[in-house]
Amino acid sequence: MKLVRLNSGYNLRRWVPLDLRPIIGKNEIWHSLETNEPELAKVRACGIFSLTSQFFMSVRKMKSEIYQPSRELADSLDIQDDFKRKCIDTIIETYELKIKELRTQFKLQQYEHYQERMEDYHKFKLGSNHPKKDNPPYYPRLLTHILKGRKAS
Repeated sequence: MKLVRLNSGYNLRRWVPLDLRPIIGKNEIWHSLETNEPELAKVRACGIFSLTSQFFMSVRKMKSEIYQPSRELADSLDIQDDFKRKCIDTIIETYELKIKELRTQFKLQQYEHYQERMEDYHKFKLGSNHPKKDNPPYYPRLLTHILKGRKAS
């Protein structure tokens, strides 16, 4: 596992175990952590690392149940059979769904943080601890940011 800093923000790079590379079809898995803050990136990386570890365990379990141990390694990694391919696809889809849910949680936390900052700003700007109910705070940038995030998902 490695945190990689790119212009777009931090990314998690996780190497795929050698025994799973022929099945998964990748040498490494990359995930955007959608932040430029190193401490926040570390926290998010832990969550994605955990899901990736569960994914690898699921693939290994499926591999041990479907492939017969007496067969040669090259033969056992032949995943042309429809049933085997469907099992792998299901595991991958589940993994990708969990990663998407985790990213949605990251975005929700970020939006809640933005909203708290905007409320604090309006309280400071109005000079009062309680904004008037008939004059609700206006969040044009926050709403624009949220709507852009929903369109991208």
